[in-house]
Amino acid sequence: MPTTLTHGLHSIGTGIGDWLDTFKWDPKIEVSERRNTAGVFGKVKSFNPTNEFSFKGGGDMGIGLGTGSLSITGMSGGCHLIKSSLRNEDSHDFDGHEVGGTHYPGATVAS
Repeated sequence: MPTTLTHGLHSIGTGIGDWLDTFKWDPKIEVSERRNTAGVFGKVKSFNPTNEFSFKGGGDMGIGLGTGSLSITGMSGGCHLIKSSLRNEDSHDFDGHEVGGTHYPGATVAS
């Protein structure tokens, strides 16, 4: 498989802070499983797709805990929920942050 080196983060939209160093995206699904009388899987069904994501960067994070209106290519619809936010300061380097959350493509925000 060929390796492509692309400088920059092209799948990320706007609203994710001043400086973005890395972005990780982990699509997930839940699965219902039914075994048959022989004990092997006879039926499976996937449901509840989600996307776990995290990013690291510097400067202003651009978003706080809770639901955010993020624009991330491939994660449209539903809602994004920022679940964790870590900020660090350093005496000899730039400040930074790490943010983690989940995209629920079929959900709406409850009030």
